[in-house]
Amino acid sequence: MAWSFIAVILICPAALAVPDCDIRSADDVMQGPGVQSVYGCGFVGQAIVASTALGPGLGKDQYLKIVCTPRERLQVIGAIDRDGDGVVRSEEVTAYVTERFTQMDSHATRQIGVDQYCGTKGPVSAAQLDYCRTRFASIDADGDETIDLGELQNFYLSILKTADLNGDGQVTIEEWLATCIERKRRAISAELAR
Repeated sequence: MAWSFIAVILICPAALAVPDCDIRSADDVMQGPGVQSVYGCGFVGQAIVASTALGPGLGKDQYLKIVCTPRERLQVIGAIDRDGDGVVRSEEVTAYVTERFTQMDSHATRQIGVDQYCGTKGPVSAAQLDYCRTRFASIDADGDETIDLGELQNFYLSILKTADLNGDGQVTIEEWLATCIERKRRAISAELAR
């Protein structure tokens, strides 16, 4: 039986507001299994944390947040997966990025600045805005403080290539989550090494 939801377990720093805790800002991230219901997400998430050494630290400096996401709406995958088959291919990435770029390029200059890029995301916290500005800088390959369509497409296609763990030219939900979690773990390791 195919699963309907996926549980993502976030261990968040106590000082971080609950709405601001996501894969990027959590202290640790664990992918739970696919489950059939939102109740399953909660049960599985709690069971996974209870079976680890994380439990004793919760409530003091950290808290647990379980994100239960419907399979078809999993963040980026859901937005890019145009044919709804649960995988993302390069042509879907190109179509998605072109559409998003056109929306952000409100002045039709074929370039967008940081305010246009970050301003399309809706209300955000200071931490989310900082993350957006850092991401903008990493997309701006030529350093001219603007992004053109080619830079944005190249950025997203490089993410697709990195997330394509089995090299079949497409990214599944499982590959996407595994890549996000691994990226978070590398960031934590780098921070601890300082």
